[in-house]
Amino acid sequence: IFFFFFFQAEDGIRDAQESRGLGDVYKRQVSTQSTGASPCLAMGGSMCKASLEGSPFNEEDMEEFEACTSLTRAETLQIWQMFHRAANPQKNFEVDADDDDPTMDDEDPLQQRLDKEKFGTVEQFRNNPFAHRIVDVFSERGDETLTFEEFLDVFSVFSARATKEDKIKVAFRIYDFDDNGFIDPVDLEMVMDTMLRLADEEDAERLSQEERICIIQRVITEGDPSITEEDQQKHGWQNVGQISYHEFERIMHRVPDFESKFYISF
Repeated sequence: IFFFFFFQAEDGIRDAQESRGLGDVYKRQVSTQSTGASPCLAMGGSMCKASLEGSPFNEEDMEEFEACTSLTRAETLQIWQMFHRAANPQKNFEVDADDDDPTMDDEDPLQQRLDKEKFGTVEQFRNNPFAHRIVDVFSERGDETLTFEEFLDVFSVFSARATKEDKIKVAFRIYDFDDNGFIDPVDLEMVMDTMLRLADEEDAERLSQEERICIIQRVITEGDPSITEEDQQKHGWQNVGQISYHEFERIMHRVPDFESKFYISF
């Protein structure tokens, strides 16, 4: 399988358990291209209620976060600290403890959004070549920024407890660069360019353009059995073949370690 991008595989930080229902970002099937809002978006708004220390969330908020993600309460609070620090790079959290307390902010912390640059400063995604694309996929507003709830959805699907089906849906959307519901040769070319972006110059040059095209052709013929090498030669490798979500899902179910690779620790 050539088009599976590998995240750093590490030992799980928690025991596996049944995944809970996730936000609508995982339900945006490529066949329908729906854009329903995440069920978490309405949470965290009752600032008048007693907030948990170090966060703007109350007990009811935390219960809802646990219900609609695959994350524990402790993990949610840890991810909140990541988000708060990334959203406020001008603050010195190491010197002033009050900077880590969002209740001390003049601005409503739940109205803050992470752009691609700030998202890229988060340790878990700093060296991930697909970091910008992840923001595109999870940004419900489509403005290349993430709310905390969308940021939480990212960590939820990359957690050890998220289901394989949820992970496959997000992986497909990441590869579908033009968001047309299919992975075609142009998408695969962009996938390869993205993967090689952080490679050493010497390593990147080892893969010639001819070799890249050969890999793309093999992926297309594996994902779209109706396409032959003769079709690709006749019409041009960029112009024929596309992989549907269902074909992608079929192939990913044949990858035994997909779930352990589509995972980040924190």
